[in-house]
Amino acid sequence: MLSLHIFGSISLESRQSPFRVFILHSESGEEYSCRRLILACGTKAKRLDIQCDAPEVINNVFSEVFPILQVKDKHIAIVGAGDAAFDYAMSLSGKNKVTILYHGSRRNCHPRLWQTTSSIPAILYKENIVIEGVPRFPVSRLILRCRQKGELIDLEADYLLTAIGREPDMDLFSPDLCARQEELVRDGRLFLVGDIHQVFSDKPLSLLVMESRQLCEY
Repeated sequence: MLSLHIFGSISLESRQSPFRVFILHSESGEEYSCRRLILACGTKAKRLDIQCDAPEVINNVFSEVFPILQVKDKHIAIVGAGDAAFDYAMSLSGKNKVTILYHGSRRNCHPRLWQTTSSIPAILYKENIVIEGVPRFPVSRLILRCRQKGELIDLEADYLLTAIGREPDMDLFSPDLCARQEELVRDGRLFLVGDIHQVFSDKPLSLLVMESRQLCEY
């Protein structure tokens, strides 16, 4: 029988034993325990660590594109040079001006994405440029203090969107569980599937079915 529960946290049993069980704490106050656990919690976007002089800046900085997909007549700065950055740029360029900023000079996107975005007038690509901070915040717009080849440049934008990769979404897990993650996977007690599996492992996604079958054999 399949049942659905929403969990607020996941931890390991407090007693010191190699056979400690996983404790899952539901938002309704119930606890569930298991000897083996499949994690399919996905990933979350990495956040850009920049110095901001005004706290309200956070309202104009995003790490996911969906909150600003409907905006128009705005200037949006995107940090990154992978597939996500260029895909976001294409999605937003229909009604906005977009500037892609990258700290290096070697793009990581698919060649076809680069070819397509290069032909869109509303998209500008700048390389070898680093955002050092946001010194001012005038009338709901951002002033991005950037450095490009040793020269300081102030770039004005309405929104800043980061596309610098993803990391495991481990917000629900206790420090003890996070610290022992590799050990538990190695012992066959913790199984990572989906996006989180790709972050922690170089194995192809097609192995997920095999891992699920292995778990059922225990």
